[in-house]
Amino acid sequence: MYNSTSGLEYKKFRVRGHIKSFRDLEVYKQTTLLASKTIQMNLEETLQEQARKIPKTIAKSYGEKFVNRQHAYEMIEQTAQNISELITEMDLIIALTEKSEDKEPFLDLIKKYQIQKRKILNLKKAWIRIEKKWPQTT
Repeated sequence: MYNSTSGLEYKKFRVRGHIKSFRDLEVYKQTTLLASKTIQMNLEETLQEQARKIPKTIAKSYGEKFVNRQHAYEMIEQTAQNISELITEMDLIIALTEKSEDKEPFLDLIKKYQIQKRKILNLKKAWIRIEKKWPQTT
């Protein structure tokens, strides 16, 4: 819809395609790519493991939402917390780095992780809206 005063205006978010598995989730795809970039930077093992944990938890929470939605919501929130922890560690690396050109890869990763964190929290909101519309029958 076009609004003459502010340009494009989107009333509702639409899913781009059918979600058949966690692999179809854009946040899973993107965090997997970010994890591979993080690992390629040859950071300490704890940061690499933190990066690996993010797409794994997304996949687990997707499966869990069919069994225990509340636990799935908690897992997706944990994923957002894991991203915050990873960003904090990268902020520390940036603070310890002297050359500005050495900081750029970290700043780029942080920006991309922040976007994915927001999208992960939006995914949780979408799951909650779906639950309200079609309650789980058990």
